[in-house]
Amino acid sequence: MAKDRIEVITSVEWHRRWGAEDKAHLVAAMNEAGAVVTKIARGAGVDPNLLYCWRRHFAQAVKAVEDAFRAAANAYFLAPVRDVQRNQVTLPPF
Repeated sequence: MAKDRIEVITSVEWHRRWGAEDKAHLVAAMNEAGAVVTKIARGAGVDPNLLYCWRRHFAQAVKAVEDAFRAAANAYFLAPVRDVQRNQVTLPPF
């Protein structure tokens, strides 16, 4: 049985390293109205699944920052309220 095609590998394949800014531009392009992910991926030379993976990672990072901000804000703004509720703070007379 003869094969119609022979593939000759002449060099070692390398993986491109994408910077956060490049990833962010491609993910932002996915969110534009009328965007077709396969066209964006083909233009960048990546698999569409990689774009979805990057979008998921960005969403997780945003959620982590929001959670950290919320925790810091709660600690800063609610700590005095908790102290008053526990009668640990003496309020000046009115």
